[in-house]
Amino acid sequence: MKRCVIVCAGDLAPGILAEYTPEDFYIAADGGYRYLKEADRIPDLFIGDMDSLDPSLRSDVATLGEDRCHILPVQKDDTDCLAAIRVALQCGMTEIHILGGTGGTRSDHTMANYQCLYFIRKMGGRGVLRDLTRDIYVLENESMMIHGEYRKGMSLFSFGDRIGNVTLQGFRYPLTKGVLENCFPLGVSNDIVEETCRIDVQDGCALVFLER
Repeated sequence: MKRCVIVCAGDLAPGILAEYTPEDFYIAADGGYRYLKEADRIPDLFIGDMDSLDPSLRSDVATLGEDRCHILPVQKDDTDCLAAIRVALQCGMTEIHILGGTGGTRSDHTMANYQCLYFIRKMGGRGVLRDLTRDIYVLENESMMIHGEYRKGMSLFSFGDRIGNVTLQGFRYPLTKGVLENCFPLGVSNDIVEETCRIDVQDGCALVFLER
């Protein structure tokens, strides 16, 4: 099954689209269409209410055709990004990368996209939210191995009241069956010091930030 790349209208890391291939499935989430156009990537789908899309690009989007252009109402429960995620999952794509989903002028949308990561996890998929310098994951009652793809820092936060049985191996500040609460950012700014690292979160849900 294809990997789905959802491109939103927030901050996009320079050159990050070059890491993806024409075989990936691209969804432009509203104003994220601009980034795909600038990279000469034609999206497989456009999904959005057009509130963040440059008006000069609306006629361009229309050329995709009705089957590939899903115009949403402005008043709705789902964000444009979540609507795109739902379509990806319905099409059987369980590996979902969200680009341009942080930063910009809407920190509330960044928080919404953290929740979208958790939605992907709950629906049985694997998601990553990629900002300018970090890749962000959700872990829930599971482990994650890091094999050299990230060589800088790591931060880990509770995405609920608390997370328990947290074990960190291969980091400057290791932890064995620790507890992290959402009122104390103990997990911020850890360093990767070994070639292979392991993160175990066996009791609860965590947000993991890995520096590229």
